[in-house]
Amino acid sequence: MKRLERKKTGIDSESSETQISESESESNDQEIDQVFIDSSEIKFSENPLEGYSYQAQIIIEQLIEDIRQNGWIGEPINVVKMSNGELVAFDNRQLYCAREAGIEAPIVIWDENERMPISLKLSFDEGINVWGEAIAYLINKSSPLPLPSIDNIPIG
Repeated sequence: MKRLERKKTGIDSESSETQISESESESNDQEIDQVFIDSSEIKFSENPLEGYSYQAQIIIEQLIEDIRQNGWIGEPINVVKMSNGELVAFDNRQLYCAREAGIEAPIVIWDENERMPISLKLSFDEGINVWGEAIAYLINKSSPLPLPSIDNIPIG
């Protein structure tokens, strides 16, 4: 099987370039580099608290406080670089927690035309194969009005 090896070059809050090369491998895993940037530079693709009950929102607030005290725990946030250069979150609740905690969380930047891992594609209808399609789906299905508890969230 071929494996994509991702190498990030020139990563900062202004620009991001990705070099991708294919190599033969027994694994289908991707090597991914994570970076840290100001989370306020990333747009949401959907309302991060949409569909959450009041109790779930309390748990999220507890998570935010834990992140403030102990730093980031968990996987990096999947972010898609769109053709217009904007960075848009795939993992909106993670981004919300990072912003509210006031930290720079680890992110992985994907090009909008890169294929999504099968494990993430399974949560969508057939026909969504690349990151940009997933972002468009999330933006289109999101509630047009933010919930009162999260005013002024810039949605794609």
